[in-house]
Amino acid sequence: MISGEGTPSLFLFLANLPDKPASCVPSTDVLGLITEAIDAHLWSATGCSREELLPKLRVLSPYIEAIEFTTKQDDGALPQNLHKADIVLAGVSRTGKMPLSIYLAQKGYKVANAPIVMGVNMPKMLYSV
Repeated sequence: MISGEGTPSLFLFLANLPDKPASCVPSTDVLGLITEAIDAHLWSATGCSREELLPKLRVLSPYIEAIEFTTKQDDGALPQNLHKADIVLAGVSRTGKMPLSIYLAQKGYKVANAPIVMGVNMPKMLYSV
């Protein structure tokens, strides 16, 4: 078993079992030193502590949410979510809907895009937004 930064909960789970199987399973933390070094570098590069950074991340949260929403809605992937979008783009393929969607998402808008394809019915939800 390899334990590291990504698997502490599994290691702790095994260590806390009544018959202590974790003590019977050899383990080596091969990622701990690496992830600690990267973590220290990244935090020192920001020039602030975690406590100072959290309020800044909360300000960015709506933008992150908009980008995540937008990337999941590419090419009409989830037509049931069209009503949740701030902006819905409909157009033929290869006309730049997704790059425009990402640009708008970076501005904080939740964007969905739906393709218009000859011979294929557009999602019915598209007509109700």
